[in-house]
Amino acid sequence: MTKKRTLWWLAPITVLVLMSVVYLVNGLFPFGKNTISWCDMNQQVVPLLMDFKDILLGKSSMLFNLQNAGGMNFWGVFLFFLSSPFSFLVLLVPKADFYLLMNVMVALKMACSALTAGFLFRHFFPKMETLAVTAFSVMYACSGFTMMYFQNLVWLDTVCLFPLFLIGLRKLFLEKKLLSYILSFSALLVVHFYLSYMIVMWLVLASGIICFFMTPKEQRGERIFLLGAATAAVLLLTGVIWLPALMQFLESGRGESVIESISSGSLLTRWNTTLPVLICTGMAVAAIPLTILEKKRTDLHKVSFILFVLLLIPLFIDPINKMWHTGSYQAFPVRYGFILVLMGLLAAACSIEQTDRSRLPFHTDKDIFGVSVVISILIGIAALWLLSHQYENLTIYVRTLWMSQSALLLMMIFAVLAAALYFLLGYFYRHHAMSKRFFCIVLCLITLTEAFFYAEVFIASAKHDGTTKQTVTDLKGKIDDNSLYRLKMDKKYFDVNLIGGIGYPSLSHYTSLTDGTYLKAIREMGYSGYWMEVNSNGGTALSDALFGNRYSVLSAFAFTDGREKIYSNEDYQIVKENFTMPFGTVISNLGEPLTDRNRFEIQNDLYHTAFGTEEDLFTQYQPDFTENVEMSQLDTGEKITLDNRAAYLQYQIPIKGTQTLYFDCFQEATNALTEPVNGGCAIAVNGKIIRSLYPTSTENGILNLGTFTDETVQVKISLFHSLNCTSFGVYGMDCEKLQNSIQSCENCQDVNLKESKNGLSGTVYTEQDGYLFLPIRGGNGFTAEVNGSSVNIDSAFGAFLAVPVTAGENQVTVTYWPPGFRPGVIVSILGLFYLIPLLYLHKKKMFLRLKFLYRPAQWVFAILCISVVSLLYIAPVVVWIVYS
Repeated sequence: MTKKRTLWWLAPITVLVLMSVVYLVNGLFPFGKNTISWCDMNQQVVPLLMDFKDILLGKSSMLFNLQNAGGMNFWGVFLFFLSSPFSFLVLLVPKADFYLLMNVMVALKMACSALTAGFLFRHFFPKMETLAVTAFSVMYACSGFTMMYFQNLVWLDTVCLFPLFLIGLRKLFLEKKLLSYILSFSALLVVHFYLSYMIVMWLVLASGIICFFMTPKEQRGERIFLLGAATAAVLLLTGVIWLPALMQFLESGRGESVIESISSGSLLTRWNTTLPVLICTGMAVAAIPLTILEKKRTDLHKVSFILFVLLLIPLFIDPINKMWHTGSYQAFPVRYGFILVLMGLLAAACSIEQTDRSRLPFHTDKDIFGVSVVISILIGIAALWLLSHQYENLTIYVRTLWMSQSALLLMMIFAVLAAALYFLLGYFYRHHAMSKRFFCIVLCLITLTEAFFYAEVFIASAKHDGTTKQTVTDLKGKIDDNSLYRLKMDKKYFDVNLIGGIGYPSLSHYTSLTDGTYLKAIREMGYSGYWMEVNSNGGTALSDALFGNRYSVLSAFAFTDGREKIYSNEDYQIVKENFTMPFGTVISNLGEPLTDRNRFEIQNDLYHTAFGTEEDLFTQYQPDFTENVEMSQLDTGEKITLDNRAAYLQYQIPIKGTQTLYFDCFQEATNALTEPVNGGCAIAVNGKIIRSLYPTSTENGILNLGTFTDETVQVKISLFHSLNCTSFGVYGMDCEKLQNSIQSCENCQDVNLKESKNGLSGTVYTEQDGYLFLPIRGGNGFTAEVNGSSVNIDSAFGAFLAVPVTAGENQVTVTYWPPGFRPGVIVSILGLFYLIPLLYLHKKKMFLRLKFLYRPAQWVFAILCISVVSLLYIAPVVVWIVYS
């Protein structure tokens, strides 16, 4: 037994060696300076890990984080992206090397997946050869799910834990043991709340099938009762996880209803991308013919294969696939893929496990030997040809997140050969026509070849220089300012989460948890954004001053426009804005809600409210000349129609004093990936092109055209297609008026706030009663005290915090607790008090006194199973037929 336990380490060691070879061949760290970090790993995982390091070092808060989205709940973000013991490795590495760290973390998590899979296969198949267990474990660790989705780093933790969950589930049904099920299921909920939805759906289906095939009829009621009791313990214990995470997810800006999502799509999936998640593991594909041809299927074989087939269906039927993803997905369309592959591997292993080892020949049949060798050679030739001659076509996924038909057909060359060899190995070994040694050797060789091939296609192909972001991380700690402020970008020079990642408070944020109200409000304020991303570029000098954008990141070669340079390196510079205000302003009224209207009307409303004046700060200029353009005013804004020829608007603007000119082309604040107005304009100022294409997904905020003094400015807006806009045109801002207003405001109030634990605190002096406007997104979870007394928090401009204050000095404290967090803590504590007696009563067999509950439990569970099947497989198809 000791020897077998030691050999379980063969699988993780094999994965580490395999990945080391892949890294070595491609100059990837630690054998070079290339990184495999790409897509969501660049945009979300790495910057958020930087945030997490600051939290661990006490520099920011887990519950209220000013470095993201203007102040947000980071607890849900942590549970969505970072909740892994591997995340604590960030304490050992400087931020500049985080992109290189990703190589190490991916390899370690893959090795961990192989280790837990080894436990599973050894537990389920005690007769299986050690090398076969190793091969199957490596297949699981190197599945298409891992290869294609590794950039979602915490998903790999779910891959690690799922085999342990299966062991726990088996022990519950076969041995009536609860603890391993409770611990493994709780761990799954902790590491990724979202993927746990799919695990719960699978659990209901799997438990129903296990009851039917593997549980004697007279024991089903007891097992279902134990399953319910243990699952209740899991839900209680993890209350502090799923309750606040769920509430934050529901407040996010994803927006589209399930019915809209399902009915707006097609019946069939984009199987060019869904199918590779399966076919990257040839043995899982071979499980289909192996199972069909197997005459003596065990109960485990039946259960595994039925679950495998149930998960095959959504690979091809999109409404069903969407329901497996809570109703919609933007990319990564097989997020349950690790379960699919493992079910296929279990089915194949069941066939191999039934082989009578005593009847195996010492030598393999010559014909079988020859066919196996020929197919092995063909596999090697196919891999070499595809990687050397079809590499660009084959690796399209890392450039688009979707596979093309030609890429899938090319992959099928390798996949069909691999699946055929796996089938031959399994079939002839099962029928005693192949020696144990030959089976194990060829199985291991094809497994390694397959894993290396797909690692080259999906992992190594993402390689790029992992040191290119070091000029970004170099910007951290360069602003000497102890007051509250924010840093913005003039353009989207790099991933928006990096501003917070390098330690600066920011309006920017991009995750699936971006608050929906905030997402809309910040766009209405004139800043850029799309999908679930909020960027800090755009806005005006007024909104920047009100919202604390005191400093900006520019290109190293960009014109500073009179702003003070704070720091620069070879790529970027930090400048201080000319117009700045304290973080927080006392206002006399709450302002008008931000609605779908002209964004400069909103800017003027901000000016009126902030400074208590009826004068406008922004003035619209009309074009002096139009070419091939018809402009008409609608209730919803401006309609610009072209007549299919070169069209443009020409402005001759006489500037008196100093003005900053802005241009806007905006329809509405949505979470769409692309918008109808995109690419509608090009802008030139005094003959110099400012933007050759505007707006775009990354730049659709108000565009700064420059600051001018006592001169005539020529602005030309070239138009490329017709537009319907709620906000369009060239506007001027009176710089002297804004400066005088800020100075007047400073003379009548003094706001001095600091970041405190889970909120803000400080003193506010004002000459009159009003509201302390805080440039922080509103919503549930905030409480406030003024001079020691609790006060109700209001909403400024319909989206931001406003705390009532009185004339004189006010001691203000604003505290934030994520909605659901404190109730979740209570639920988790109750879970502990529930778990201990549950385990004790079960150990003493006192549940036998509750036999009268077994029958009702069966009925409830039957209804649950029918509901889940209907929800996943029937309802979405019906919705698609009725509403599409």
